[in-house]
Amino acid sequence: MKLDSNDLVLLILGAPTDVVAAQDRIEGITRLEKLAFLLERESEFHSAAQIASDHLDFRAYHYGPYTRELYDAVDFLAAIGLITESARATNSRLEQAEEMEATDAAEFGAGEGAPYTEKIVKLTDKGRYVSKVLADRVGSDAVAQVTELKNRFAGLPLRVLLQHVYAGHEDMTTNSRIKNEL
Repeated sequence: MKLDSNDLVLLILGAPTDVVAAQDRIEGITRLEKLAFLLERESEFHSAAQIASDHLDFRAYHYGPYTRELYDAVDFLAAIGLITESARATNSRLEQAEEMEATDAAEFGAGEGAPYTEKIVKLTDKGRYVSKVLADRVGSDAVAQVTELKNRFAGLPLRVLLQHVYAGHEDMTTNSRIKNEL
């Protein structure tokens, strides 16, 4: 068996964590994407996993490291009922801006003066089960890598998470629209 982007999203969502806001979910698609990037670049996950896993194809884009694979995985997992997506108001335009670009949305939100929104990605009961099966297959060392990542980064404000990614991975900031804001 080989892990793909769908599996990585499920493992990230389902990994145990001390961060209450990240238990079985991630608040913000940008946060999920940056966590997946850090899992690839700053952890031993791939060497700890007991089965082969594909690396995601990240490239430098407008808000740092980006891969369409992650957005497609979220859409697919929602369509088959393993995750749910919801939106909530936020004061950060960073989350909404990247989501709009990734989905080619012409409009997002309720119009002029509307609050920014962020997508909450959460495991369903069925998704929790599948995530646990995947966790058993990759082994406790790999799950520990994901847990460590979530404990360290999932509870940070998005701006602080982006600052960490930008500071450690300048190769992913070359096309950034927000580099000077961070």
